[in-house]
Formats: sequence, C-alpha cells, structure tokens
Amino acid sequence: MSVPPELIRTIRHAVTYLPETCRYHGTDLEGDDPRRYLGACCATGEPALARRRAVLALRLISGGEEADDV
Repeated sequence: MSVPPELIRTIRHAVTYLPETCRYHGTDLEGDDPRRYLGACCATGEPALARRRAVLALRLISGGEEADDV
C-alpha cells in the first residue's frame, strides 16, 4: 500500500497538536490497572497515548522515515 507523501505530511502535522506526555503521569501512559484494556493511565493521558499510537502508525505506513521528526 502506497500512501502519497502529502497525506503523510498532513497526518504528521496533525499529530503535533497532541501532547507527548500525560500531565500527571509523564511518559507512563499505559498505567498499571490490568482491567483497563489498552487504555491510558487516566483521561489526561488519552491524547498522549493517541499521539504515541499515531506516530507508530505513521512509521508503519511511511516505511519509517516520515515520522521520525514528529
């Protein structure tokens, strides 16, 4: 699957609006409650976890080179 570079740039730009860390838990976004399947540490960590997952998705669709500077 080939994604046009301009679409990757658009997504990369949008990702920069999401915070990198949780205000309360820093980079420990997954939390430690096993009952929270794939959830963030808390509601404040949800946007940061979404950013982390979006950056990973960008790396996968771009072959690794487009998301390195997000």
